[in-house]
Amino acid sequence: MGTIEDMPIREVKQLVQDKIRGRLTSGPSELRRTYQFFDRDGSGAIEYPEFRRVLKENVGLQFGDKLYAQLMAAYDDDGAGHIDFRKFVENVLESKSSDATSVVNNEAKTKMGDDYGNSEQALRRRVRDQWKDLHIAFKHASDSSGDMDPNTLREVLYRFDIIMVDKQFEALITEMDEDGDGMISYQEFMKHWGKGSEYDQNIVGVIKDISVDDAIVMIRDKVRGRLPSGPSELRRTFQFFDRDGSGQIDFEEMEATLRVQCGLKFEDSLLQAIIARFDPDGVGPCPARSAHPTVLMC
Repeated sequence: MGTIEDMPIREVKQLVQDKIRGRLTSGPSELRRTYQFFDRDGSGAIEYPEFRRVLKENVGLQFGDKLYAQLMAAYDDDGAGHIDFRKFVENVLESKSSDATSVVNNEAKTKMGDDYGNSEQALRRRVRDQWKDLHIAFKHASDSSGDMDPNTLREVLYRFDIIMVDKQFEALITEMDEDGDGMISYQEFMKHWGKGSEYDQNIVGVIKDISVDDAIVMIRDKVRGRLPSGPSELRRTFQFFDRDGSGQIDFEEMEATLRVQCGLKFEDSLLQAIIARFDPDGVGPCPARSAHPTVLMC
């Protein structure tokens, strides 16, 4: 969409509202997450340039200077120079103030930083909890070459309630973008979130100098804790390890799931020996039959 220069302010407000509401499901928590997405610097208030930037880059709306100034004047009813949570709910979305009362009291006055659930550990926990759906979303949102620009990645993460202030997000992109091309490739994404960064690798001690049989017992004990009973549970557990939904479990998937979800980090050579035990015919990644109880559970 090109720059909108001339439109009645009422229609402008309705256009913005419709675009933003298209992102919402329901409930005050969803309002809070959307507000936080606009508050890119995590200050607790949306500055005029922040709002304009998100409208352009993420909502697909760009207004001329004069029209944008009129829009801000309509939203910023006390002339404070920014949009707080009350204004966002009442003036931008035109929701009743009661929708946001509990959120305003408990959250909107708090700076959106590490104490707000955006610590490195909290963000990574959200990624781990939603890994499979997030992985699929990345594949769908990437371009034909498998790359994704930072803004698109931010949109994908947002949909899974993985919301970062600019400083956090910029640090993430710097860490992930190993070739410095300004895009995040599928390989870069997998290397960071799949196998895990240095942070993930350091939270679990490396297990070594034990037999393959003992290691497999450790894995089975952990997996049994997730299985009530029955073959359907075995299938779900296999899918839990099969992070990319390919129908096979490769080395990186096995390593990441054991470390992140089961708290087991084996030395690479030991893990290779474990996988070899699960893959006796040496065909490569473990197929679905490796979830059979004679291999995984007995």
